[in-house]
Amino acid sequence: DYITCTVDHSAFCDYSDDLEPCPADYTPAPHDARRSAGQDFERYLKPLKEGQLHVKARGKEMILAAGYHAVRVHFGLEGTMVVLPTSSFQSMLLQSCPGNNKDPEVADIMRSYRIPTELIIPEARDREQQKLAVFAAFVGEEDTIALVDHNRLLRLHVLSVGREWTVNDLQRSSPMWQHLWSSNHGPDWISEKAEAEAALDKWRAAPLQLLFDDPTFNSDARASPSLVESLCDLQFVFNGYGQHTSNDLLHRLALWPGMPPEKLCRNEQLYQDFKKALAAYAAQFATPEYYSKCLGVPNRGAALAFNYKSDDNYIAKYVDVFRKALVRMDAALYNKYTMQGLFNPQHTIGRPYQYREDELIRVKHKDVLGFTHKLGERQKDRMFSVIRALPPTSWRGAGIQAVSTSAEPVLTASM
Repeated sequence: DYITCTVDHSAFCDYSDDLEPCPADYTPAPHDARRSAGQDFERYLKPLKEGQLHVKARGKEMILAAGYHAVRVHFGLEGTMVVLPTSSFQSMLLQSCPGNNKDPEVADIMRSYRIPTELIIPEARDREQQKLAVFAAFVGEEDTIALVDHNRLLRLHVLSVGREWTVNDLQRSSPMWQHLWSSNHGPDWISEKAEAEAALDKWRAAPLQLLFDDPTFNSDARASPSLVESLCDLQFVFNGYGQHTSNDLLHRLALWPGMPPEKLCRNEQLYQDFKKALAAYAAQFATPEYYSKCLGVPNRGAALAFNYKSDDNYIAKYVDVFRKALVRMDAALYNKYTMQGLFNPQHTIGRPYQYREDELIRVKHKDVLGFTHKLGERQKDRMFSVIRALPPTSWRGAGIQAVSTSAEPVLTASM
């Protein structure tokens, strides 16, 4: 079952309630008390000791720790953090309202908070109805970091210890390190490259061992997971990769997203290129250029205003093919696709192809159409590629009519 908030009961989480006794005159908000009754997290409905905030990210997860408590966050699809003036945040807490569920009884339990007028920009839509679903907050003297998600898919895991958290607790050398993270999430491809590559090699060994045991083994059936599905689903190997990054990574490698993983694992050159690209692709999100273009100063002072400049920069430079109607390809990548026949709708991927010299480009780049391949009705069942060649009939996506991505522009899509 899906659970929004869980509490860690491991041996190292030795927090005792008497470290922070609840004042006799303290009364929690009625809706908070009702929602927390009988839950593990009910113990936290009291004033908590202040402390320095420490933060560590690893793949798709993040730890925020202060005082005796740490919160591990998985942001889901659209969860995020917002920084609000603490005075406005405190004002917002006084304006609790039903959430956005269509069932009035459920909405009354799943509370949201009305946004104070000073945080609403003049051109905002539905100015009278704006609200935030706040899951947790770290309150400072001047600013507050709030974890919010209007889809309510964000997940929290609370770890409480019998002393205050320190910056050293969140380092890889800490004895706590392996206890901090979900067991199904592996090493980070940016900060733990060697460990991530070892996990990848272990993942590759499984289909190769099957081939060694049974030379006739072939799991190319259309029902088997594709390469892009493996990237998204196997977070113990590909921690941090999701739909956008997985489709874009495979685009840069000129690989069909529906390719069976076994095909990649059997080919030494393809596998080594894939292994190298996993780390190189992830590393771009930890560069001064990325920080400057996408994580810089907001366009305006309003805390909740949409940052158009960062969004434009991100889509232009850091989104390659995911939900893009037009895909800009540099000459080297475009010619690589051409020489493999990947733009030819009569060619089958993997078969020999004789290209013509006049098919190659000598300009700096070229824009080509992006296409969506729908494997099902869910958003996650969609693959994005500029490849027009036919996948082998046993591969995922074979026989599915591609549609132009122009109907679903990235500007209106979830990332």
